[in-house]
Amino acid sequence: MSRHVWIRAGRVALLAATMTLAIPGAVALFAAGPTLPEDLTQISMEDLLNVRITSVSKVPERLSKAPAAVYVIRQEDIRRSGAGSIPDLLRMVPGLEVARIDANKWAVTARQANSRFANKLLVLMDGRSVYAPLFSGVYWDAQDTVLEDIERIEVIRGPGAALWGANAVSGVINIITKSAHDTKGGLLTAGAGTELKTQDTLRWGGNLGEDADYRVWAKYLDRDASATAAGAEGRDGWQARRGGFRVDWDRSSRDAWTFQGDLYGGGGDTVLIIPTLTPPSAPGVLSTFDMTGTDLQTRWHRKLSDRSDFTLKLYFDRTVRRANITTERRDAYDADLQLRRALNGTHELLAGLEYRMQTDATLDGPAFNLRPRFRDDPLYSAFLQDKVKLDGERLILTLGSRVENNSYSGTQWEPDARLAWSPSASEMFWGSVSRATRTPSRAESDVRWNTGAIRAGALFPGSPPAFLRLTGNPSLGSELLTAYELGYRAFPNERLTLSASVFFDDFHDLIGTRLGAPFREGTHLVVPNLTGNFAAGSTKGVELSSEWTVRQGWRLAGSYTRLELDLPPALGAGTAPSHQFQLRSYLDVSRDVDLDAMAYYVGDLPGLGIPSYVSLDLRLGWRPRSGLELSLIGQNLLDERHPEFAAASLAERLQVERNVQLKATWKF
Repeated sequence: MSRHVWIRAGRVALLAATMTLAIPGAVALFAAGPTLPEDLTQISMEDLLNVRITSVSKVPERLSKAPAAVYVIRQEDIRRSGAGSIPDLLRMVPGLEVARIDANKWAVTARQANSRFANKLLVLMDGRSVYAPLFSGVYWDAQDTVLEDIERIEVIRGPGAALWGANAVSGVINIITKSAHDTKGGLLTAGAGTELKTQDTLRWGGNLGEDADYRVWAKYLDRDASATAAGAEGRDGWQARRGGFRVDWDRSSRDAWTFQGDLYGGGGDTVLIIPTLTPPSAPGVLSTFDMTGTDLQTRWHRKLSDRSDFTLKLYFDRTVRRANITTERRDAYDADLQLRRALNGTHELLAGLEYRMQTDATLDGPAFNLRPRFRDDPLYSAFLQDKVKLDGERLILTLGSRVENNSYSGTQWEPDARLAWSPSASEMFWGSVSRATRTPSRAESDVRWNTGAIRAGALFPGSPPAFLRLTGNPSLGSELLTAYELGYRAFPNERLTLSASVFFDDFHDLIGTRLGAPFREGTHLVVPNLTGNFAAGSTKGVELSSEWTVRQGWRLAGSYTRLELDLPPALGAGTAPSHQFQLRSYLDVSRDVDLDAMAYYVGDLPGLGIPSYVSLDLRLGWRPRSGLELSLIGQNLLDERHPEFAAASLAERLQVERNVQLKATWKF
């Protein structure tokens, strides 16, 4: 780590400490008020660890007893973060790598090489998968909702395939929104900033009879373009519109129904590399993209007895994306049934069946096409899990596995074993061994993509102009992971929590490419870059985090992540930081004034030529009256701009700029 980075990191720490220590006394001169309200800074650590989560075992359990590296972003974290998007919220999660590529693209992953389409992280919105099968990844520009209506975001680092299925390899992110019972009344937010120029939300909730409640909402955002290294404006502005509804109906003491849906549209600009055989061989072409989508979901939860219940979930999801490179329309239909049964106080069984059908249609681009153009991909899966209490609540063994059959790689098994030992009520040790798979993507199977023009004459004297063509392989198998984890979680006293995890991930049959024999195609030469299960590798690391209530009204949260990638260069070596530090401060200056700070260090990305950076975000919140909050937010305050990531398909390497924003939130 260079000397100037250490100096800047020291300045950040000094600035954060100075502000959090000095401002309470200064503001007390004019903002003294009555006793602080109960909020994030006043909830006891024991209460925080007793938050009920569902993503680790698919049934409610206390965070303190979950045998996995899990972190929960609570609604109060969201409010006080000042973040304007879900990816920006995820920056606070220990062990997660989050980087902005440009104004409308992010790279997000855990414990792995990073990219725009990081392909081993499963993301869910209220249990609905938003994993994109075309490239294996997530279109983060399409994932949004009313941030104030998010109840919590549960993030698991490490495999979750035994319960959630293929592609839950390095982690699971489950974004869980509030019940309509909890969002009655109105919400209006309006924001204006230098980069996030506009972000406005309107939501209304009410009753539908005695047992049912609803909410409807609409949201609009307009984000300014990023900057080039020279400070010029990039060509990547972005606008989006979104709306939705949710109805929760408690039909009886045994039956609960949820109906919800979303509709969105938007678009923006990006500059793509589209190769040609004539100079310049890789010109930057301004591409205007647009996206539309809708989803509908219903869930029925029935309590059969005090020891058993079942949940039936059905959803439909349609996405359409149009750009220069290709156009895709995809429909997904999913039916999922889950049954829980507790036996004799020792065993708790969980079983499930799922059927999913994905259909897509694509149009050829100037250098990209898929064959066949239309494809149907059914998925059949089942899982079984048994949680066994070997010594009451002190020693619990969880065994489970999922079996899946898909149209790309056939049938695959994903077993998992976890052991949790609690020597006392305030601490727990856990360990796990898991197997997970990553299904090949539509592009890896069926693509023909001219990724660049090459000088073939140096290799083949007298040859015509040549393209390097990425060529799919319909015979691909799934990527395989065997993962080993150890973890520790404790709250030594009512003011402190500690969490630590170490992991080793062993990969086999990773999908990579090799050059094939050149061949003529018309007047030019094609050098195929053949896709296959050619590679192996491993990753390992350490994740540490802690929360400390310094005093009433002031809480600190910090984390450190160490990650080592042993992967081939073509599969992302050097695309994730080896070191990440983070420190967050939540300070109640008075009853009506909050001051929150987030300082973080992200190590360099040598595989992309991205230097390390230190950043500081600040938020000052003021509630002049009940239901109304005004926030002044500053992001990336330490420099005018800096790069965070780079994508090979983009012609411009853009940088993240400083953002200053004013936001008003009115609940009525």
